[in-house]
Amino acid sequence: MKWMMSVMTAVMMFVSVGAAQAADAPSCDAKTSPIANQQDADKRCPSICTKAGYATWNGQWTNTPPSGAGPVCGCVVASKDVKTTPIANQQDADKRCPSICKGANNLWNGQWTNTPPSGAGPVCGCYQMKAADVKTSPIANQQDADKRCPSVCSSAKATWNGQWTNTPPAGGGPVCGCLTPSC
Repeated sequence: MKWMMSVMTAVMMFVSVGAAQAADAPSCDAKTSPIANQQDADKRCPSICTKAGYATWNGQWTNTPPSGAGPVCGCVVASKDVKTTPIANQQDADKRCPSICKGANNLWNGQWTNTPPSGAGPVCGCYQMKAADVKTSPIANQQDADKRCPSVCSSAKATWNGQWTNTPPAGGGPVCGCLTPSC
């Protein structure tokens, strides 16, 4: 009986971690025709997201998004594998994969393996993102950037990629480098 409780606890922990990661996953909207109700969304949105090239439906939908784009289903951004050297264990992955993904302008999705089906060798699973500069007031130094850029990017529904400049090549003044979903 004890082993059964341990297995059930492990399964519940796995499911809750997976659900938390899915809820936190970057998302994009896929346009659709008007959605009648939740039952209609449950039936149509999974295939709408898949056909639009996204990983899965995130459970969200609306007929009146703030963008004014019309009815949409919320979709989880697709993931891709980014090669790395062998990963020893979960702690090693937790330490290395975020920067490996960020270095490729992506966000770590919490997944990794040393033996992917593709046979490509060790990989970190990364959400596909794109770089975007978000304007801010002048940045004094790295400490100032470390303090301000995460919230500057967050207010733009993005994640800070660790980069900033007061003189971007395109001009326009100081920016924080952010990652946004590849929609």
